[in-house]
Amino acid sequence: MHGADSESFERVLQSVGERSAARLREAPGAREAVERAVSLAAALQGAAPEPGAFARHLGGLLSRTEDPMLALERLHARDLALAFSCAQGLPAACALLEQEVLLKLRVPLSRIHPSPAFVDEVLQVLRAKLLMTRVEAPSRLLGYAGTGPLLYWVSISAVRLALRMRKALGEESQAEVLAAPGGLGFVLEEARGHVRAALIRAVASLNDVDRVLLRLHFVEKLSLERMAALFGLHKSTLSRRLSVVQALLKKRTRRALAERLSLPTGSGQPDARHPGAAGLEPLRPAGRARESCPDENTLLGYASEALDPEGTAAVHQHVVGCPECWSVLTALGGLETPLHAWQRPADA
Repeated sequence: MHGADSESFERVLQSVGERSAARLREAPGAREAVERAVSLAAALQGAAPEPGAFARHLGGLLSRTEDPMLALERLHARDLALAFSCAQGLPAACALLEQEVLLKLRVPLSRIHPSPAFVDEVLQVLRAKLLMTRVEAPSRLLGYAGTGPLLYWVSISAVRLALRMRKALGEESQAEVLAAPGGLGFVLEEARGHVRAALIRAVASLNDVDRVLLRLHFVEKLSLERMAALFGLHKSTLSRRLSVVQALLKKRTRRALAERLSLPTGSGQPDARHPGAAGLEPLRPAGRARESCPDENTLLGYASEALDPEGTAAVHQHVVGCPECWSVLTALGGLETPLHAWQRPADA
């Protein structure tokens, strides 16, 4: 190994901690793995980080892993170097991030909200969060661990940001998407303005999970088999739930339309055939508690099959019961190369 590469390896060992350093010294191929990482970082040329600083950063990340050698073998070194350079404020690196990552987010973000202005606003906020220097906290890009592609890691942050921003716009924007032509066929086209307003009100009255259920089936065109696998439910159970939600939405739309046009509304009592008329129970397997959402690295590790079996099962259990994380994976299906776990979710 050349002197510079040997020096980089020693800097990694100094930053990785005593126990991990001992394991790396004894691991066959560890020096070569660090050499490859440093070489890939240097290949960024004008966007490359300073080698010594990158080696120390790499060592710090490896110190937080259970198996540093395995982490080195799976490392997306070029992406890690690019993120580190951006965190250091290198203009060439920021330009490369724009070209290779941010410009590719328009497809998944448009699945959250179709408005180009909304997508532009999300990307602007995301740039500020990722690239603007902050006195009170380090750059968020320093949190990227190289577990999977940088594109997917940033995409997870982008989709979560878009979901929060869409929610801030109010429930009307989400209902407008559901009410778009080709969405819910049972809504009459006559008196479109009144019907749309009534539908918006009816959709807003549903809980978050049922709105996601309608969106994925009628707007995203997901099959019942795919949805059942993602929710961890039997296909027939999901089909019955979808029928109940459709009937409930139809009834609430008619009621809202009748109130809007001052028409008779009947008894005004909830329909006994629809036990969820006052609000359906959350759609998730019984006994499944809502947990705090996993961070970007954990969710990326799950999607890239980089977690151990226990970690994969825990994250999967959360994802199938969390509308937001589930929506994140749904939107990421719009990327050029879909996440493996989105194509075939791991067993819970």
